[in-house]
Order: sequence, then C-alpha cells, then structure tokens
Amino acid sequence: MIIKEAKNQKDFFMCMKVRGQVFVDEQHVKSEIEIDDLDQTCRHFLIMIDDQPVAAMRAVSYENYTKLGRICVLKKYRHQGIGEQLVHYVTHLIKGEFRLGAQLHALAFYEHLGFISYGDEFIEAAIVHIMMKKVVE
Repeated sequence: MIIKEAKNQKDFFMCMKVRGQVFVDEQHVKSEIEIDDLDQTCRHFLIMIDDQPVAAMRAVSYENYTKLGRICVLKKYRHQGIGEQLVHYVTHLIKGEFRLGAQLHALAFYEHLGFISYGDEFIEAAIVHIMMKKVVE
C-alpha cells in the first residue's frame, strides 16, 4: 500500500476515478457537483494498492483550518483500515485544525479518529451531513 499526495495529472485523475466510483456511481451524487472549483487549488491524496487507486481525499486550506473532503474508499477495500490510514497520514502531514462535513452513516468512523461533531445537520448532494473538527499538533 502506498499513500501519496497527487502531484501530477495522472495521480489527480486517479483520485477523480475513485471519487467517481464512490460518490457518482455508488451514492448517485451528480457529477457536476462532485467535482468543483476547489479541486483546482486544493491538495489531493491517494492510496494505491498493487498500482490501483483504492482511496482518495482532498484537503482545502483556509486561514485558520484545513477542510478535509471527498474522503472515499472503494467498496471492496472498506473496513480494512485504509480510510483511517489516509486520514491519519494527511492530518499528521499538515497538522493544525481540521474540519469536515461527515455523512451521518460515517459519523462513528470519524469519532473513532478523534473528530467531534458540532452544529446542526445539513443536506449536501441530497445526503445528510454534520460538521466535525479535530486538532492535530
């Protein structure tokens, strides 16, 4: 397993492939909202197994925090600790305060990683989410 930042166009497209399979194909999120303008300026991260992309996420830098998003693992690779390793890698690489909008079904996963929910539930891409945050020093 290799965890890396997507530094070239090939890696970027592999991130988009994983996201497309999880969010567009599996969760039926419209492709025109799954990829947005933030994808041009944020940092993208990828997990590869046997030269195949299996997980991806992005990190958007703001003045006082980094927002993690589009965190996804292909269905075949879930419940193996891959998502946990990806989030851990990125949060320890960047450090500081992190926020994310968690789909409610993933709440326990993020709580296990030390994230704390705050605010009210909201709808994004027709899916109920809640904001969560964590500080890594």
